[in-house]
Amino acid sequence: MHSVIDHPDSGLVRCAGFLYMRFVVQPAHLWEKFEEYLFDDMELKYHDGNKQVASTVGEYVEALLVRDRYFSTPLPRIPVKVKMALERELAPLQQYRKRMEANQKNFPKRVSDLPVEVCLDGEWVRGTAKEYVGRSSLKRKVRIQTKDGNEVVSHMGKVVLREDAQSDSGGESGEEGKAKRRRRSRSRGRKSPDWSRYKGRSDADMVGELREKAKEDAVCGYGKAYARRPLTVEEELWKREPETRVSMLGDENNRNTSYRRNPADEKKTESESARRRRLEEEDERAKRLRGIYEKYGSSNKSATTAAPAKINDMELPDVLRLG
Repeated sequence: MHSVIDHPDSGLVRCAGFLYMRFVVQPAHLWEKFEEYLFDDMELKYHDGNKQVASTVGEYVEALLVRDRYFSTPLPRIPVKVKMALERELAPLQQYRKRMEANQKNFPKRVSDLPVEVCLDGEWVRGTAKEYVGRSSLKRKVRIQTKDGNEVVSHMGKVVLREDAQSDSGGESGEEGKAKRRRRSRSRGRKSPDWSRYKGRSDADMVGELREKAKEDAVCGYGKAYARRPLTVEEELWKREPETRVSMLGDENNRNTSYRRNPADEKKTESESARRRRLEEEDERAKRLRGIYEKYGSSNKSATTAAPAKINDMELPDVLRLG
């Protein structure tokens, strides 16, 4: 699977792998599988109806975690507790992406006891960066030792340089260090924050905004459809292609949701032989039902009539004759 989702040339091939994972991976493990790819900036272009959409692989992965439908197809349901945990991680994602981009530029190629702060459960904790985790060339994850001695692994979007960190990001000297200092000074001159040090808005505010937006999309995007019972993946396929799909839920469960043809059209297309065969099958079925009723229904009646006699016999005292 890694050869698909890490394909070096085709974004569409990678997206096909992510979509497959969204259907087969357990909801509790979605975040650990998709976390690193949320920051993938590979360009992605696809058609939505008649218009072409330009996006990135990271935004595509984000949509798989946030939305309940993939275009018109329902995605597997995520439990409420898991969904709330995903919302806490995904709400500040725009800030994380900006900070990730800044840190990949400003952090040194090798981190060793670099003073940083990491966001854990919405709180900023002081610590020191020890080493990169995963693919070190991408510099997306880092292992950090917090001030209380614990070690955590976090993506770079949750990490900022501490104020007491060296201004040249880890002791770099020469032209490279001077160039980075000039970039930071130009950023401050344009009144844009230095995201490698800027903590941004609180996670709680952005989680609230994300949930409000989800409510608006549920009401405005689908109209009155929000009041309906959501269809499962199999029911959606049954509804869309009734003549070629075989139901896994049984005919009774899908009788109300399956596609029904116009009775007038059925009469026109139904031949005489098919009608005769259908009538014979109905007669045969009625005979079987009648036989079952006569067999089991009559025995039930006789059992109910014989029941009082048995009860009376049981109420009489037992007599034992000797001799």
